[in-house]
Amino acid sequence: MRNFERAGVSRSVAMKLSGHKTESLYKRYAIVSRADLAEGMRKVAAMTSAESNGDGASRSRSNAHAEIEHSLSTIRESRR
Repeated sequence: MRNFERAGVSRSVAMKLSGHKTESLYKRYAIVSRADLAEGMRKVAAMTSAESNGDGASRSRSNAHAEIEHSLSTIRESRR
């Protein structure tokens, strides 16, 4: 499942290809690592830094980096 998700295959297609009939079985094997979470946050940061913040200025990388660090620390805390 992890490779399907990394490749961008939709969940419904991945379930058909793998033979998983329920979401719970799919989720059991859709393992998310810390690296996956960090990559997801990098993608969000890249997207939001390219958008304007309302006054036409781009968001700074330091703000995006701070958001990523906050999100990752929240994830770490929830796993304890």
